[in-house]
Amino acid sequence: MTDLEESESPPLITRRRRRRYRINLSRHVYNEREFTESFINQEEYTASSEFEPSSLAKTLRRNFLPSRCTCKDILQSWFPIVEWLPAYNIRRDLAHDIAGGLTVAIMHIPQGLAYALLASLPAVTGLYTAFVPILVYMAMGTSRHISLGTFAVVCLMVGHVVDREVEQSLSPTPTAPAPTNPPLDGSVNEVLRNSIYKHESNGSSSNEQDLLDEKKLEVAVALSMLVGLLQLLMGLLKLGFVAVYLSDPIISGFTTGAAILVFTSQVKHILGLEVPRYSGAFAVVKTYIFMFKNITLAVPGSVITGVVCILVLIALKYISEKLKHRMKFPIPAELIVVVLGTVVSYFVGLNEKFQVSVLHAIVISIVIFATNISLAKTFAKRNNYVIDSNQELIACGSANVLGSFFSCFPVSGSLSRSVIQESIARTQLCSIPVVVVIILVLLFIAPLFYHLPKAILAAVVVVALKGLFRQFNRLVQLWRMCKPDAVVWFAAWLGVVLLGIDIGLGVGVIMALVVVIWKSSRPPASLLGQIPNTGIYRGLQRTTSAKPIPGIKIFRFESAMFYANSEYFRSTLIETTGVDPQKRSRLGSSAVRYRHNEEDTGSPAIEITRTVSINRALENGDVEVSLSDLGNNEDPSGDDPTPVHAIIIDASTFNFIDTQGVNTLLQLGLEYEKIGVKFYLAHCRYYIREMLEKAGFTARIGTEHLFVSVHDAVIHAVGIHSEDASYSTPVMSDTESALEAGPSNQQVEE
Repeated sequence: MTDLEESESPPLITRRRRRRYRINLSRHVYNEREFTESFINQEEYTASSEFEPSSLAKTLRRNFLPSRCTCKDILQSWFPIVEWLPAYNIRRDLAHDIAGGLTVAIMHIPQGLAYALLASLPAVTGLYTAFVPILVYMAMGTSRHISLGTFAVVCLMVGHVVDREVEQSLSPTPTAPAPTNPPLDGSVNEVLRNSIYKHESNGSSSNEQDLLDEKKLEVAVALSMLVGLLQLLMGLLKLGFVAVYLSDPIISGFTTGAAILVFTSQVKHILGLEVPRYSGAFAVVKTYIFMFKNITLAVPGSVITGVVCILVLIALKYISEKLKHRMKFPIPAELIVVVLGTVVSYFVGLNEKFQVSVLHAIVISIVIFATNISLAKTFAKRNNYVIDSNQELIACGSANVLGSFFSCFPVSGSLSRSVIQESIARTQLCSIPVVVVIILVLLFIAPLFYHLPKAILAAVVVVALKGLFRQFNRLVQLWRMCKPDAVVWFAAWLGVVLLGIDIGLGVGVIMALVVVIWKSSRPPASLLGQIPNTGIYRGLQRTTSAKPIPGIKIFRFESAMFYANSEYFRSTLIETTGVDPQKRSRLGSSAVRYRHNEEDTGSPAIEITRTVSINRALENGDVEVSLSDLGNNEDPSGDDPTPVHAIIIDASTFNFIDTQGVNTLLQLGLEYEKIGVKFYLAHCRYYIREMLEKAGFTARIGTEHLFVSVHDAVIHAVGIHSEDASYSTPVMSDTESALEAGPSNQQVEE
């Protein structure tokens, strides 16, 4: 029976301390078979959906095929706006959405112009991304605060693909046979090849530049279509879970490394240098070597313009940060610089169809999704609403597919714009003011941006990278908290900087997998001891109040058990307990009494005769074993005269076990049985017991060696080893036949 009693305390102490309760528990010791037979309806337990084994066909139908639902359900699933728009509160949310939309639109203009250069496209194309894709996401997205559009990292990846594909398409192919009638556009391709290396410094003619921009835009549009189709496919197949493999250290290190590449790509515009494009490993290093060698060729006007704009942007952002509590809206520093730069440039005259790599499209798709889902989860947690990762894939994929019909390149969520949108706007309806402002800009102001110097846009990009560069602090934090995560961060960052964006992301993912495998193959393990008079077990090394049970070793392995760590489990168990079954078997275990000193256990041992009290005067012949004196009768010499007679595995940490892990446990159990040491498993979860049964463990070892808790196993081991108790656990079978003897056949002899 179990009683819950409130402990008595003096009145003065009771006022100062919280109430404490005492547990008085008196019950039988249960192994898994006895517990199941006594308390669990096996048919209902097996039929439970939580434990029902699902076939491959059921899993595929449940996860990848559409369920039976009405047209209304499909409409609400694909277009969440149908559900939240009828419940829109005009009085509460409309003013906030309009203000937030106008603020975000002001940020879209300079960022769209500047980030389009990262994509190696005309500046005005960056504004196209703030039109159709935003409306599509407003209707199909589940996040209320993501601002879709240009994003520095994605634009840089798009730029790499665009430059490579255009250059390859215009380069002659020596392996191809020469045509008898050369195409009419051969001279055009030659002109475009020459203009590729001239347009960076505005040295190409307007016609050549227009032709080159047209070809680049075709590649970018095709890339947007392919990225969108891949995201749609991933969403329909419900592959949103892939985002879990891009952990926070990977994303942080990746984006910080990409910030280095973005910064490098803009330095040439600030210096006014014509820098050749480098690709492959160490492209950044080669770029800086070239720029330093040719630093004397830098254009003074471009350098002055870029530096002045950077200083103005930093000053305006500093003022905006200081006055943010007094102002309802942030200072549009980027827009101010772009407008002033355009006006000054205009009056002063400062400026006088292809195949796209599927591999790069996949990488861009995953990076966009990982960025969006991390932002969406952050904002959803802050504002207490739920997002759907698969629907996010469908929404972003649809935005990219439809946007490709309107000259858009791949879009992604932006951290800076999303933070502003979260602070002011309430819903995605704020996208409508954004679209209205962008349309007005495209209709009436866009032609003026032709005179905008690239140095000004480069300054906007460089200052916008400030937030990404701050992520270096994350490396310091990770190193203090978790060094393996810091290694993953650094690997992703270094891979991106030295090897490029695509390979760098792969390096980060591979390093993360290596860390996971290393952690799972070499998990921590420890011996447990009992906190006196509690029945609670803690690690002996970390808890000084925990005392070892004489003759019993309780081993905990802090991981799942599978092929990668099964041998480590065996070696660690033998090393930690000090009981090597093969060695003792060779030496003649029947004549060996294993002893441990204080250094082996970390705590002084207690003699079993002073620890255990056995009461056989109970009804029905039950035996009561008490460990109430544990920890109060230490041996002054610190020596434990009790040989190890039982090893208990705390399996509560096993969340998975494979056949090799089962075979390791089976082999250990049989080997320990041969030298007279009992081998028990405690606190096995249902799916672990199910695997043990399927793999033949319970047939050869018997369910009598599986206990519902560590304390049950300890009491059982102490009781059967006492000098006047002849009851014992059935011997393990070293054959394939199952043990038929159950707890109901066990008798206690007086």
